[in-house]
Amino acid sequence: MTNQRSTSSRRVIIENIHRLINSWLEGHLERIDDMLDDEVVMYIPQWRDRVEGKKEFIRALQECRVRNGIKRYDESDFVVDTHGGISIAYYRFHIEYGIGNDNRSESGIDLFVFQSKRGAWKLVRRSMISSSEASVRELISF
Repeated sequence: MTNQRSTSSRRVIIENIHRLINSWLEGHLERIDDMLDDEVVMYIPQWRDRVEGKKEFIRALQECRVRNGIKRYDESDFVVDTHGGISIAYYRFHIEYGIGNDNRSESGIDLFVFQSKRGAWKLVRRSMISSSEASVRELISF
């Protein structure tokens, strides 16, 4: 049986993820500053790089948006597990974008780790991998 508190946390986590994605797609990343931990880490195997810290996280998302002409972005199959002050969420994504005259599409899993800090859920970790590269090892790689 799901309790009221876990249902509420699940709703907040999904709202935060939607706020992050929509802010990225609309080019207004200043809207997510309050939900990011100062030491947030993003690891995307396709980029072969780790991004550490709030400013670098936002910069990396801005560069990705500018470099890739996003044509479509879809999310589905949200899963959120919350225990104590930690929440792990993931969903399936599909993106269509263009780089120059080259149209591309990718699907995969976007994984988020949130931690409750001073009554608010802060994003501390994000890993996004395409289906062609998907493995548990890559999702949790540090």
